[in-house]
Amino acid sequence: MERKLEVVTTYNKKYYDICGKKMIQTFIEHWPKDVTLYCYYQEQEPEIYADNVQYIDLYGVNPQLKRFVAENQLDEQKNGIINGEYDFQRDGVKFSHKVFAPTHRIKHTKADVLLYLDADTYTHT
Repeated sequence: MERKLEVVTTYNKKYYDICGKKMIQTFIEHWPKDVTLYCYYQEQEPEIYADNVQYIDLYGVNPQLKRFVAENQLDEQKNGIINGEYDFQRDGVKFSHKVFAPTHRIKHTKADVLLYLDADTYTHT
């Protein structure tokens, strides 16, 4: 029995410009056409189109995420600032996007397997 696979990523405008655009391009080039990439974006409107790439406005489908970010964007600890130093592992505001995107996809998929790929993941073969 063949299993259906989907891939999820998320990015904002800054990361789209740095790496997200290339991630999508290499996905289209190298992944099987029956695997769909779901791009949960913030700020960057879709500009690369393929039959197996779908775009979803992350804040549009997760208003609670938008509220969480707005309510906590000025709280240094929730943004990874501990004793005046940045610790990316404690940046709950930044990494909350990586929780909400796949959670939304899980609730709306019929796939057997769902993979999360960071926007800086390039496919080469």
